[in-house]
Amino acid sequence: MATLQDISVAATINILSALAFLVAFAILRLQPFNDRNILKILNWMPVALKMPEPELIDHAGLDSAVFIRIYLLGLKIFVPLAVLAFAVLVPVNWTGKSLQNIKDLTFSDIDKLSISNVPTGSNRFWAHIVMQYVFSFWTCYVLYKEYKIIATMRLHFIASENRRPDQFTVIVRNVPPDPDESVSEHIEHFFCVNHPDYYLTHRTGFCGLWGTNVDAVDHYAAKMEKLCEAEAEERERVITDPKAIMPAAFVSFKTRWGAAVCAQTQQSRNPTIWLTEWAPEPRDIYWDNLAIPYVELTIRRLLMAVAVFFLTFFFMIPIAFVQSIANIDGIEKVLPFLKSLMEM
Repeated sequence: MATLQDISVAATINILSALAFLVAFAILRLQPFNDRNILKILNWMPVALKMPEPELIDHAGLDSAVFIRIYLLGLKIFVPLAVLAFAVLVPVNWTGKSLQNIKDLTFSDIDKLSISNVPTGSNRFWAHIVMQYVFSFWTCYVLYKEYKIIATMRLHFIASENRRPDQFTVIVRNVPPDPDESVSEHIEHFFCVNHPDYYLTHRTGFCGLWGTNVDAVDHYAAKMEKLCEAEAEERERVITDPKAIMPAAFVSFKTRWGAAVCAQTQQSRNPTIWLTEWAPEPRDIYWDNLAIPYVELTIRRLLMAVAVFFLTFFFMIPIAFVQSIANIDGIEKVLPFLKSLMEM
């Protein structure tokens, strides 16, 4: 049977593990490509928690705001249920006195708080049944309300007047090679043919009424009088370096509707080429990952899914290990070489 000491040791181990992971994350997040502001180590935590939600969305994106809301959702579910459980179930279990009637049974005060202290066939089980329905209803209700809020936040975020380039852009992966065209020419030709109404093009004639259809970005870029020297040198280096060219691109559209249609539809009969999805924000792009082939990317996702499955399915193994060393006797059995140290 569990004791207060066992629970304290297990809680200490879990808290120390959580702090270790938190410190590791705080250190590893300070990478050159991710070091965007002066918030160092753990300074970002109070700032993120105190920041108003609209400001947080503007600063870190909708995903970050939803991520924090998930933790708050856990508190909304757990805190009321914990209060209700202590007010109803704990007195019901504590006064059951079933464990006291069992001979040769060792138990602690902690065990009196569990349902095992309720006698078989007792009417006290009705309290557990009713509380089970209450817990389920409250959880579903809070999840439903939170889902509605997040769905509304997403709609407002997409329809926001503060337009950003990533709202009009999709990322294209696995562009198939073409012997007659370069990658950029092949992409421009493909989207001019398949998305003529939304793809960002411009007619060179008077007021756009006639003339040749050209890429709008290239057309207006050609009118710029000055180009940054560093940008020109970097562009030249990329063009002349074969390793810098990858079968991927960022394609911009005239409207967010056009980008949404392209991002959520299949572009080819072959589902492994011309893969489109919403483009991330420029600061969230990790360029090395764009060159990962489709097969390798699929294998990575499969391996991660398998790892998550085994981590979830066999989660009882680390829990059992922690419980086994939750007291001195357990530590001596699992780690016998520490016995002499404990006896000092």
